Amino acid sequence: MRYVIELDRAGQLLGLIERTNQHSPYGLPMLVPQLVRTSGVKALLLVGNAEYTLGLPRVDGKPQRVARCHAEYLALLQRCLTATGLPEVRTVLTFLQSEPVTLLREQLGARFDSFDRAANITFSVEGQFVTSLEQVQRFWAEENDPAAKGARVLTCLVCGTVGPALERLELRIWGLSGGQSSGLTLVSANATAFESYGLEHSYTAPVCAVCSERFTKALNYLLSDERTDSHILIGEFMFVFWTRDYTGFNPMARMKEKPAKPGQARTLFAAPYKRGALPDIGATRFYAVGLTASGGRVVVRDWIDTTIGEVGMHLERWMQFRRIVGLDGRVVEFDITSLVEATLPQKVRERNKTLATSIPQALLRAAIMGELLPRSLLCRVVGRCRDEREVSDERAALIKLILLSLTPNVKEDFMVSLETAYRDEPAYLCGRLLAALERTQRLAVGRTTIMERHFGAVLSAPRLAFTGLIRTTHQAHLPKIRGTYGEGLYYALLRQLDDIVAGLEGGFPTALNVEQQSWLILGYHHQRAADSARAKEAKASSEQRD
Repeated sequence: MRYVIELDRAGQLLGLIERTNQHSPYGLPMLVPQLVRTSGVKALLLVGNAEYTLGLPRVDGKPQRVARCHAEYLALLQRCLTATGLPEVRTVLTFLQSEPVTLLREQLGARFDSFDRAANITFSVEGQFVTSLEQVQRFWAEENDPAAKGARVLTCLVCGTVGPALERLELRIWGLSGGQSSGLTLVSANATAFESYGLEHSYTAPVCAVCSERFTKALNYLLSDERTDSHILIGEFMFVFWTRDYTGFNPMARMKEKPAKPGQARTLFAAPYKRGALPDIGATRFYAVGLTASGGRVVVRDWIDTTIGEVGMHLERWMQFRRIVGLDGRVVEFDITSLVEATLPQKVRERNKTLATSIPQALLRAAIMGELLPRSLLCRVVGRCRDEREVSDERAALIKLILLSLTPNVKEDFMVSLETAYRDEPAYLCGRLLAALERTQRLAVGRTTIMERHFGAVLSAPRLAFTGLIRTTHQAHLPKIRGTYGEGLYYALLRQLDDIVAGLEGGFPTALNVEQQSWLILGYHHQRAADSARAKEAKASSEQRD
């Protein structure tokens, strides 16, 4: 509410108060009558913009419509006076019937030109807000009682009582990205395709007025800026969560943050939620809902009903799976937003384009419910690596997360870094070999073109691609390294290549499916990180000797 017109008992104008501050330049929150408005004329009791309240049109206002708005506002106020007989209501009506615009212009002077005609206005009499009077509130409730309007009698889906149901929900949802600025409706049907059994509008999911007000206000509270511990927004997907009883449990606390240093998230987040660590709150019910906006409507994408104990157990597993060694040799843990953005092309990510809602939804369900991540997500990440010919730490971490979620009975800390004894998957060894060949080329010629020229071929047809790469390495790159750096590095690289190829007992695979391509990318990342770490250690050791 931005403006308050102050009156004395006789209806004389005392002043116009502007209720704003630096955080709320358009007005401060206030408990006032509220209804869902469409394009039609619908007055609110003692609340409205200048068109409804004063009959003062905006710049683009239509005079005939403004006259209708003001007339309905006055008619509603007259009905309230007739029903309540309150002198405060009579005072407001007296003021509005005595040239209120002229009185305001005379008192405000030059300020009148800056008066925001689109902002909401209400009234106070001798310092008392008229909307706060109990009889005024009772009249408004009776005026909008569904039973008094001939509403259909149906079973409320929330409380289960049989009674008048709302034809249209009167309150709106705020805080969802991509929706109308005027708010969103949680239940509605505006086309015959959404109707069934003769039920229209909000009757398709009938709720009573009391339940409608309660769940709408509760959801708006969870979505409010001050409740950052109850929701997380990824792209345009809003994930809202709460518990039946207050426990202080916040599963998103570390999923929304990037750890300050390796291992911090695991220490601060995973440990308290291990099995058996929550004897007091483990059985408390945990709820979550996934929402997006579509025009003026809320789209419910997901619903979760579980316990804190189950969530904690699944989150511990999630924390283990998302850990991976980075190219700098340190173990890193990425926040969930970074993992989601790893599925986007770099150019799109820089332009801050929206994400497909299915991606954050799948990752959040995997973290909260322990569900398997879809193979379609694996296809997306592999495709990004292939198209951009680059494997970032984030994409490697996401690939590892997806692969391990699909692998039963995984041991702790598995595949965080290079697994030299892991020979069951030929594709993983092919990835290690690709990194070793790339390193050899870089040492020989000072740069590498393997990823740029051959990465797609290696993923699609490794046997054919590696045949040419190995021949070039032995004929051109290794002899040059031998002549430049000496026998030591030459034989070290040769042993590394021979050791990797020796694990491919059946030879190079002819072709790889998407899951095998993921193992290849992971092996490539692990080998590259291991080589980088060894190079740094050797350089540090050399500097210490010097």
